[in-house]
Parts: sequence; structure tokens; C-alpha cells
Amino acid sequence: KNNLSTAFIIAILLPNIAYVQGQLLIPMLIPVVITGNIAYIWGIYKLFSHKKYLFLVPTFKAALMYFFTFILLQQIPLTDIVKKTISFSMGIAQLVTGVLGIVFWIFLEKRNYFRSIK
Repeated sequence: KNNLSTAFIIAILLPNIAYVQGQLLIPMLIPVVITGNIAYIWGIYKLFSHKKYLFLVPTFKAALMYFFTFILLQQIPLTDIVKKTISFSMGIAQLVTGVLGIVFWIFLEKRNYFRSIK
């Protein structure tokens, strides 16, 4: 449970840090990223023992973030190319990085990496 709390704190802090560093250009996207991060963490937590369903989690996160980004970008006067770039980073890029994170975790788990660091 302590690890879950820590993960939620990181999920909230990271988009704020990304904004301050200039990696997240629109401050209104901070809640979108926080929502996606929390959905990802919660999904992994709930499906941890059902590994064959884990890949649904990044799909849900990406769809959620893309949907909220799409709605938000309708309210902001930006060029189409900027909107498409932001939408890509909040959709497909989130899906790819989420899947890669799970694949990497499964790889480390099979090599007993997590047992060796306890």
C-alpha cells in the first residue's frame, strides 16, 4: 500500500515538473496527464495478478488522455499541426510508452530482478 501511495504522489508531481521544465507546453494539460497517470497506476495495481490483461491498461490510459486532450484543444486557438502534435503525444505516444513499460517490467520480473533488490 505504501508503494501505491508513492506511485500516486509521483503521478501528480511528474506533470507539474514536466510543465516547469517546458516539456508540457500547456498548463491545462497537467490534469489530463495526472488523470492518465493515476488510471495507469490503478489499472496495473488492479490487474497485477492477471498479466494477460495488463496490456489493456495503457490502451485505456491513452484513450482517456486522447479524449480529454481532444476536448481541451477544441477550446484553445492553436494551429491544426500543433493540435495534431499534442494529440499524438497524448495518445499514440502514451500507448507505446505504456506498453513498453509493461514489457520491460515483465522482462525484469522473469529475470528475478525484483527479488534481488529486496
